Amino acid sequence: MPHPERLLPILLAALLLGLTAGCQKASIDNNEAVRAAVLRHVEARGDLGLADLDIQVVSVKFEGDSSEAEVRFSPKGQPPESGMTMRYQLVREGDAWKVQPRPNAGHAMTPPAGTVAPAEMPPGHPPVTPKPRQ
Repeated sequence: MPHPERLLPILLAALLLGLTAGCQKASIDNNEAVRAAVLRHVEARGDLGLADLDIQVVSVKFEGDSSEAEVRFSPKGQPPESGMTMRYQLVREGDAWKVQPRPNAGHAMTPPAGTVAPAEMPPGHPPVTPKPRQ
């Protein structure tokens, strides 16, 4: 039978290892965790039919508690090129990623009623004067 004084350090080491393993952050640095965050974000908007879309994480760059993802949305059954690609900034919240709101999202300026917003012309283009309304 082994001596108890030899087992004690082994048991203490195993206990300490188990405690520290429980305190570590879960690894969420993967495409599946990013895709889940984007799905939650898009579902919360409520203006897209997710059942009709294929959603693919094209690339992700992880940097500590933040990440940047490129995600492709395309109609189901269609080639990926038929859809669009969006970039998302994400931040770690606990054991999950969360999409960060875009600056100025939903805050587009609209001109007052009855006016026309000036279009930006290429450099060197002569000035354009809008026609008066009749």
